[in-house]
Amino acid sequence: MKSRFEEKREKSMAQISAAALKVFSEVGYDKASIRLISKEANVALGLLYNYFPSKEALLENILSSCFGETLFLAMPEEEKEKLTLPDFIRQLVKKVKLNQSIWKLYFNLKFQNSITKELEEITQKPLQYTLQLLEYFLMEAAVPFPSLEAKLIWASLNGLITQYILEDNYPLDDMAYLLISKYERR
Repeated sequence: MKSRFEEKREKSMAQISAAALKVFSEVGYDKASIRLISKEANVALGLLYNYFPSKEALLENILSSCFGETLFLAMPEEEKEKLTLPDFIRQLVKKVKLNQSIWKLYFNLKFQNSITKELEEITQKPLQYTLQLLEYFLMEAAVPFPSLEAKLIWASLNGLITQYILEDNYPLDDMAYLLISKYERR
């Protein structure tokens, strides 16, 4: 059982992380300041620094936790084994729709030159895992060239997610259905 102090600490960190995610996705990582995040979180600047020593540490925390959840890293192994490629695509689309801010942040970061190697590694780990998961689904379905096909599916999903984030009223569900239909026929 957690102590009151631990619960309060976790609540404060979650509040700060949520505020930072909002600020990063709205104004971009480069333009975001710790002061702006502190104001958005409605916490003292010193408290924010108590939990996160830098803007980069805060971003690292957000990316690690959000991508872990969104890209199935946090899913128990027995649940992953039950997934199929169509299930994966449906669940990813659902998670993207529920977590638009993290995807907006991710795409903003991809096009900023100021991202450090360490942060690049944080974003690459879940994506590499996703490619491995896609490749596994394709091998199970006896699809030729599963490694290349996994990259093609991820590029398609990446494009769909990008369009959804950038374009109002983008038919993400319909596009995902079209992609799924190509693999359900096999």
